[in-house]
Amino acid sequence: MRRITTLLAILVFACVSAMAQTRAISGTVRNDKGEAVPFATVSVKGTNRTVTADANGRFSINAATGEVLQISSTGQRTVDLVVGSGNSINALLGSADAALEEVVVTAQGVRRRPKELGYSVAKISNE
Repeated sequence: MRRITTLLAILVFACVSAMAQTRAISGTVRNDKGEAVPFATVSVKGTNRTVTADANGRFSINAATGEVLQISSTGQRTVDLVVGSGNSINALLGSADAALEEVVVTAQGVRRRPKELGYSVAKISNE
């Protein structure tokens, strides 16, 4: 009986310590002008944990110390930040060198140029 109790205590301790490795990391995403970047994508590199920042650029994601946060947004450079011992990260994204010219949206994530598509294409401009 004593062995079972000891083994159960060790198992509970191992489970609790394994769950305590990740913690909530929150922060704000801003551009090089200091303005909030709305709806930026924040993901833990190498995992499927991904969140989207709100309209004010604020986000919260679960990550462990030493994991890399990859922060990106359309028209901005992607930034990789290593999670330290703190619970807050403020990211600064610089503007991308290349301007966004054209976006083609197709079904099921298939990427094609408009000339390669065998069906009607609707073009949307910023005007």
